[in-house]
Amino acid sequence: MSRNDRSLTLVNVLADPIDIAEIGSDCNKHFEEQRHHSHYMMPIALRDFAARVQKAFPHCKFGLGGGYGTRNTRLHVYHDTSPVCMGWISYGDFTTTPDERPSKFAVVSRLINNGSYDYSSWQYNLSATTNLDKADKNARRYLRPYSPEELANGFSSHCAAEYQKEISESRSSVNGKYATVTSLTSTTGNGAALVHELVQLYKGGHMFHHASLHTAIGELVTEVDTKKDMDNTRETRMSMVCVSPDTNGKQVYAVCNVDNIGDAPLYHKDTGKFTFSASYTDEDLPAELVGGLSTLSILEDNQYVRGVGYRLNASIFYVARD
Repeated sequence: MSRNDRSLTLVNVLADPIDIAEIGSDCNKHFEEQRHHSHYMMPIALRDFAARVQKAFPHCKFGLGGGYGTRNTRLHVYHDTSPVCMGWISYGDFTTTPDERPSKFAVVSRLINNGSYDYSSWQYNLSATTNLDKADKNARRYLRPYSPEELANGFSSHCAAEYQKEISESRSSVNGKYATVTSLTSTTGNGAALVHELVQLYKGGHMFHHASLHTAIGELVTEVDTKKDMDNTRETRMSMVCVSPDTNGKQVYAVCNVDNIGDAPLYHKDTGKFTFSASYTDEDLPAELVGGLSTLSILEDNQYVRGVGYRLNASIFYVARD
């Protein structure tokens, strides 16, 4: 996962939002009573930091995330209008050395490139300081909503992996049937040509005396025809549709397109294939997207259907296009 995608956290995987204003001086007691997560401990300093962040982003919410150590609780920062968090904040020691260091206010965002840490480390996206005012500035600077293109490319590997998986399974199935026929005709050195001739005989209605061979060729023919049908109905063009409410509560559909989902990187890279197209409402959403979304909306999360698309969750869909 690249530095730009590492901090992608879906809002729907977080616990209920935390109301910072409700937390009193005994933060740990609040978490034990209200969240039933006694192993999470929120320092008062983090509560104060979160209050600053909420002042900077009045409509933001906080979701409890895992921590690096019992006192390094993560608070993911997000808005209801986006399916992913802008980043997260914390308070603690985030160094990679065994020496004890002073606790710091931390901001983690894909917009931060911290050269003090390795590119592959999560700390590469970390900015930490002992000064609350500076931490406030960091939060205002680096906590930003993801664009539709960032969402499309950030999650494209999920859809691409399912797309490629189906192709691979179909190809493997054909190869398996082919190998069965080849094993029964291994007396020749030109197996491919012989199998082709046998297939043509089978299609012409010939009955082979060797029952196993006749069955194997029949299964190969069926599998090849199935693969052809699948290839003919598999759409390569896709649209990522991010569904989210606007400030008035109306649904907005942000759409990004790609010509071939098979070209989307299976491993996160800094360059994506999707490009932003447009944003729509219920009134002007294109018909081909309406039909695809209607089908995908009844699927389970992380489910792919050939010719229809892929559902990541209730907010992000990859819709196949003609």
